[in-house]
Amino acid sequence: KKEMLYKFGPMGYFGRVSQISRGPWFAELQVEDDGLEYYYMHQDSNGTMRYLLSNNMSYKDRTELEALWSGAARVTNIGWFLCSFVGLAAVTKVPYFRSMATGWRFLSLLGVAGASKMVICQYYSRTYGPLIGSYFRKYQNVGAADAWEIRDRKREFYQIDDSQYMAYTEEEVDVHRHANHGPQPDGEAKDNSYLVELNAFLDGKPNALKEHPRFLNYNYEFIDKSYPSLEQAKDLIEGKQ
Repeated sequence: KKEMLYKFGPMGYFGRVSQISRGPWFAELQVEDDGLEYYYMHQDSNGTMRYLLSNNMSYKDRTELEALWSGAARVTNIGWFLCSFVGLAAVTKVPYFRSMATGWRFLSLLGVAGASKMVICQYYSRTYGPLIGSYFRKYQNVGAADAWEIRDRKREFYQIDDSQYMAYTEEEVDVHRHANHGPQPDGEAKDNSYLVELNAFLDGKPNALKEHPRFLNYNYEFIDKSYPSLEQAKDLIEGKQ
């Protein structure tokens, strides 16, 4: 069985990285596969399930293994298709199955098709089995029984050094007001203290809101734009300039 690397995450299929940046959803089907980031699951001589990551294989070997694996999967799918007709013929022609209820006949169809498919798998495994097994034996030193124990040097090369993560202050990035650098540790502290002073101001308690660095003290001129009283209107109309 073959699985994408990103399917080991908690989000499964929806948590993987998209292979295309734009276009319709079916455009991803046209992306050429490089054979990387595939886990091959197989059993060793002791019957233990092991994983082999294609990133740890050479380009030539992983390309050839991908071709063999795809060929075996293609034969399996063809076997299921053909054997489904064998199962359909069995449940419609054999009197033993024809006397069954509909549900049991459907299960019998799957059983006959599965048994017939196993015969086909046993036949083609004599060709694909030794070839695919040779690659697993060749790279058994880089495989592991636990998929999380596999080391991938290609991915480790691109790991981001986060030793200096957020190792800058808000004053250093204040010149880039047009960009979003994300929340800064000192900036969050200033925001929290400003909210404390603002709450005290709204509650009528002693506060230092105007002295806070976050307070924007804009200069303004108060203009009364309310409707004039009757006296003001009479003076405006009859008054002398």
